[in-house]
Amino acid sequence: MQAQQVWLAGFTESFLAIEPRPLCAFLSGNAKPGCKVNRELWRGTQGVLQNKRLPIWASCGGSQGLALLSEYGVDRPWDCPHCRDPQDPKTPIYTYIGETGQHACGDNSGCESERGVFTVRQVGNDPVFAGLGEDFSVMENHCGQIEWPPAGWELIATAGPGAKTITQCLRLERSCTYAAQFHVEMDGTPENSRRIMANFLTLAKRWDGHPPPRKTTAHRAASPRNGEFE
Repeated sequence: MQAQQVWLAGFTESFLAIEPRPLCAFLSGNAKPGCKVNRELWRGTQGVLQNKRLPIWASCGGSQGLALLSEYGVDRPWDCPHCRDPQDPKTPIYTYIGETGQHACGDNSGCESERGVFTVRQVGNDPVFAGLGEDFSVMENHCGQIEWPPAGWELIATAGPGAKTITQCLRLERSCTYAAQFHVEMDGTPENSRRIMANFLTLAKRWDGHPPPRKTTAHRAASPRNGEFE
């Protein structure tokens, strides 16, 4: 499969209209907190996200970026837990798992983290997780997280035994767009990562603007919890 690396500022509807048109996009993470991000670079992504025409898989900070775009957009300021005014929070959807003491923006030395192999749990039987058990292992590398699903998104994976981040994977309703806190591109759980990506690419090839039906099953209820933009 051919792939092209694209700078965030160039990821726009105009770019996607150029032939040959892409099958899907993968949005990676970064180590900057929300307050340090140049929001203007995300304007094109905001348009792509709103139009729902292109299947997207976003990991870690990429997924947090999609949540911020969905909840607040690029024209409102973003903050982080280190600089956030508790009386006037700008983007409270973006949190840290936990903190010890006061630190400057970008200094995550006192933050709790999930790094390495952790277990996540399916919620709702989404086809992107077909072939995996209710609980499955993934690679994590973050201290920030999405506090709750933005409007129009549904939770499809939450924390399993030993994990801390509740919002592990979201799907944008009536789309083929996923926001995963975990990393399928990292070494550590190759079989599960290959399965998830094979499923996602199959869904992307079939995508015609209408997601396949899902069978809903009962799972343990998820509750919000606290986490970093990376």
